[in-house]
Order: sequence, then structure tokens, then C-alpha cells
Amino acid sequence: MDRPRRTRLVLLIAFALAVVVQLVGLYWPSPPAAVSALAGWDKVTHALMFGLPVLAGLAASLPRVPLVLVSVVHAPASEWLQGSVLPHRSADWRDVLADLAGIVVAVALWPVIGGQDRARSGARSGT
Repeated sequence: MDRPRRTRLVLLIAFALAVVVQLVGLYWPSPPAAVSALAGWDKVTHALMFGLPVLAGLAASLPRVPLVLVSVVHAPASEWLQGSVLPHRSADWRDVLADLAGIVVAVALWPVIGGQDRARSGARSGT
């Protein structure tokens, strides 16, 4: 396997792991112990749980618009599910705001931490 394909595979695996962590954190019947230990950091945790998968997806060259759109829709949907379906969980609109903030920060950071390098290398290679 050549280097670019191997790198993309690693980035796709990182994206998948970030999504799994997000789903476990959001949908476990009661918050995992690690999340409970960060109780004072709840909003930061929410921002990271939504921002990191977006960053990993962008790094793996997933299409930006569908990635961001799915994440934006998932933010309020996850809170609704927590409040209406999961026992011992509750919905909080401030969590939705933290989720959306994480997405916005990830999209804003991407050109700074990774997007410009890819654009430059693509321009050099003629792609």
C-alpha cells in the first residue's frame, strides 16, 4: 500500500474511533465514569465530542458539507434522544450549543491546521 493510501486509511480509522467515542459518550444509558469525572467540564466535553470527529473527517478528506451537515443535525437529535429515550439521561439545550460550538471551531481551525497544506500540495502536484 502506498503512503497516501495508508495515511488516508489511518485518518479514516481515527475518524471512526472519534465517532465511536462520541456515540458511547452520548448514548450510553448513564454517562460513562470518565465523562462523569469531567462533570465540571461538561460543555468542553460536548464541544470536543463533536469537534474532533469533524476535524478527523476533514483530515480524512470526507466531503465537508455532508460531514458538517450530519454533525449539525446530530447535535440537537442526540439531546432529544437523551431526554426522551435514555433512562438516567436528560436533554440540555446548552449541550446543543456546546456541540455546535465544537463543530464551528473544528471547521474554523481546519484551514489553519491542515487544510492549507493539502491545498498547497494539491496545487503543486496538479490535482
